[in-house]
Amino acid sequence: MSSVPNIFLIAAPEPVSEDRFTSLLHYLIDSVPSIGQGLVDVICKKSGVTPGKFLYAEDHPVGDENNRPDFLLSCREFDIRCEHKLDSDLGEFQLERYLKLPKNRPEIPTYLVLIANRNIDVPVYAIENDSFLRPSDSSRHYFNWQDFFPVIASHEDRLSQDFASFMRHLGMAPLQLPGDWANLFIDTATVKQLDEAFTDTRIFFQDMGAHCQGGVRGFQVRRPLDWLHLLYISVEHVATPFAEGIESPFIVARFYVPESETSRIQHLKAGDVACNTGRVIGRTANTRADWNKSLVMTYECVGSLKDHIAETTYETRDNFLRFAQAAFRHVTISPS
Repeated sequence: MSSVPNIFLIAAPEPVSEDRFTSLLHYLIDSVPSIGQGLVDVICKKSGVTPGKFLYAEDHPVGDENNRPDFLLSCREFDIRCEHKLDSDLGEFQLERYLKLPKNRPEIPTYLVLIANRNIDVPVYAIENDSFLRPSDSSRHYFNWQDFFPVIASHEDRLSQDFASFMRHLGMAPLQLPGDWANLFIDTATVKQLDEAFTDTRIFFQDMGAHCQGGVRGFQVRRPLDWLHLLYISVEHVATPFAEGIESPFIVARFYVPESETSRIQHLKAGDVACNTGRVIGRTANTRADWNKSLVMTYECVGSLKDHIAETTYETRDNFLRFAQAAFRHVTISPS
């Protein structure tokens, strides 16, 4: 039997832009208004504001010539302007400018919230402004999309369930990982824990003469072989394109070779990678590196982070190493 189509995945070609996501969220709330009330309830409860009665949502409400927040949740008692972030950063003075916009309805308060998919530094001006709402139960000064996922997933209608699947695809569902790992994309302390978990993997490549250089949630392996210029191993919220059958978040290994060396791995096809830590898929690619157009990302291996995070640091380090070794063998050992 073929899989059931998801209208939101069909309507949002990858990569998904913030504007496209916002327009689809607007469609969902317009179709299922109780979701709008649920979003308002989450914001009010987490920020300590007296709950309001949801009236309607608006995509890119009127601002001024240069300033238009992404979304508006209009309630009987107040308005909430929402700025949405998926992978981008805040623009220069963006929140400050939005806080200075005239109210839609002068007789009631207008609040501003920031909803993001990853860690963002919020400027002090916004934090200290009474009209900027933020969670009072967290060190974060913004809401995370994970905060709102349960509201949508709790609705049993087809449209809401499709949108919940869409959010999972975008890494907006709470991480089903043990302990502090559930905060991997919103807590800088957990990022340090991740760096420690990659220790054995770095040693493996250093022992073969490669140079390892750290990243935010992963690291580069430079020249592990004469013809393999770069291997980048990381953990990520989103797999682009969508990794069918692999649950978010992901552990990924990407292989970059000079254009003159791509023939060395042209025999590789898309398919499963032999790995005893869980299902890992390999897939071909042909993407030039942004920093060096003579380098081509020709292949990547993708697994679920859930299969690799364990209860103990030792087990997690070992699982990360096994993933890296399996990916490396798959790409670099020619078939006999």
